[in-house]
Amino acid sequence: MGDVYTICLHYHADYHPDDNRTILFSGDVSVADNNLGDITNGISIDVHGLYIDNQRVLELEDNIDNDIAIVCYSQLVDGNIEYIVKVYLDGVVSAVRKLSTRIKMGDSLYVGCRRYIKGGKEYLINKCDTNIYNIRIYTEALNEFDIMCQHINNIIATNYVNSAPNYGRIDAELKKNFCSRDADGNIKSLLYNQDAQQYSIDFLLDSNNRLDVNKLSENAKEIGVPIMLIDVSNDSSWSFNSFVKQQSSSSVTLPETENKVV
Repeated sequence: MGDVYTICLHYHADYHPDDNRTILFSGDVSVADNNLGDITNGISIDVHGLYIDNQRVLELEDNIDNDIAIVCYSQLVDGNIEYIVKVYLDGVVSAVRKLSTRIKMGDSLYVGCRRYIKGGKEYLINKCDTNIYNIRIYTEALNEFDIMCQHINNIIATNYVNSAPNYGRIDAELKKNFCSRDADGNIKSLLYNQDAQQYSIDFLLDSNNRLDVNKLSENAKEIGVPIMLIDVSNDSSWSFNSFVKQQSSSSVTLPETENKVV
């Protein structure tokens, strides 16, 4: 697949007493008798775990819908090539790995099993009966905005109302991610600058680049998330380090503040 690609899988695997079940696999497995079928290199999405080469990087559950995206790309650091793997579960980055060599994938993707050849004979193991809602493979590394949009699409694909998309659910999911959708269906993110490919909170700032309490309250109301702002900008004793330092009821280092609470 090269150095840059994204594999997306949305599926549901029912409960089964056999835990050795594979949803999607590409790579090689051991053919030794003592660890026959164990992955040695490649990617394997199993019912209870996602494996990169021979390491489990993410735990998974069965009997629920799982939405997985595996993003792979390379970058040059101090003259050396690093291979980055990001794993997203339900739109949230859940595992990141930095590798010194690219993932050695196989020539094919296998759905519902692992595959190996021994003694000139082909074997299919870890067979799994699963509902695959969609599989997508991209020859580019999707960013967080792309992953979020795809996750919402996957939610809606299994949440139709009267044979039509649930637009109320779409808007609710977008608001959770500080996004909006215009009449033409175009999505705009307040938090993620798609041109700069980075996050920004400019939408919460006033003309003097200071936090605007009204904008904060307005956006918090839209997404339904309670936010409390303690304005300690004029309280020098409230440093970030002292704020995040673990404290107990009998040992509080931060003094009371009379500044505004929103």
